[in-house]
Amino acid sequence: MSSRQGNKYWANFPSKLKSITLNILEISSITEQKQKVLKKVYQVITVSEQIPKQTFVKVCHRINDVLETLQRQLNHNGQIIPVVGFVTQDQLKSQRLEALKIMGDSHSVPSSRNLTDEQLFEAVRIRRFANPQHLAELLNRTDISLDLMQQVRVNLSEALNSERFFQDDLQRVISQLNSANSSNRFDEVLAELRYPNRLIRTGEVAVDSGVILGATQGREYVLGSVRVRTDPVPDVDVLYLGKERLVRIDEVKNTANALREKLNKTPEQLRNMQRWLAEAPTDRKITVVIEQEDNWTDLFAIRKKGETAALRILIDERVPLTIGSYNLSVSKMNELWNAVLIKSQELKMFPPKSDFFSQIPTLNDAERFLGISLK
Repeated sequence: MSSRQGNKYWANFPSKLKSITLNILEISSITEQKQKVLKKVYQVITVSEQIPKQTFVKVCHRINDVLETLQRQLNHNGQIIPVVGFVTQDQLKSQRLEALKIMGDSHSVPSSRNLTDEQLFEAVRIRRFANPQHLAELLNRTDISLDLMQQVRVNLSEALNSERFFQDDLQRVISQLNSANSSNRFDEVLAELRYPNRLIRTGEVAVDSGVILGATQGREYVLGSVRVRTDPVPDVDVLYLGKERLVRIDEVKNTANALREKLNKTPEQLRNMQRWLAEAPTDRKITVVIEQEDNWTDLFAIRKKGETAALRILIDERVPLTIGSYNLSVSKMNELWNAVLIKSQELKMFPPKSDFFSQIPTLNDAERFLGISLK
């Protein structure tokens, strides 16, 4: 790529994306290779000074992929990367963490309280975890992205430091992460630790309450001064006493598609949650939580005969939804559902499919496009 062409690419980059890309390109001292990496990143975005949030996130994921490709060409001591130049493992990680800081990725950026691997091993040993070897196996995995592995270290550190979790629950999470056979499954499991960590960090959990991960029916749990069972809900992602002194059951998924798959596999889950709530409606609360907005329109997806869209199920079972930064009541979900149907009919795109949903990649886009407010 000529210098003139390179300058054209730079001129069209949003300033924040330029900063991230610069951090990545610093690992190379050869101009031609820098331009090649830059072009690869550039190819996955629409040139705009107002780049949509979802597109920006996808770009960041692509940047991670570029870094991981370079990472695979290193050994632990640092080696010459063909065509790219010299970089050590520590330098590569440093560059990547700087990019994550610019992204504002609080899951992946270490804090001063993060534990080293050795400290994590020692914490597990002192607490007499049932299978401490699973942690060593987990942290040595090379088939999972650097980003997810960094999140594991951050979130395990946070959970152990908080002392609000039971060791058996953390052991189970570690073992499930260790046995996860795909990145998608890995992230699904990790979501069930990221989410309660965030609840504790933001003060949503009562100060005298722990957080139970994977609670099961038939057992009594103590949350502060409250004793509770989860029957008839057979398994609960997150059980805790909220700051408002309500006992809460949250069903947690990392993506809308993961929720869709869960509801297809165990359609009675939401019904059981409602039955649990009905036993003490003034003292309890239930919520379905989707961590991220990416591909949120999978809530409308119907991928096989006889399937009901996940959003429709949530409405019918009257279970509120938190997705990203949005807290959707049943009435707001119903408003969203009806607005999509009406708009798709107006545009002669009914029933709505990918060509329709591509116009609303984020909930903010949906509010503008559909003329509704979800806040």
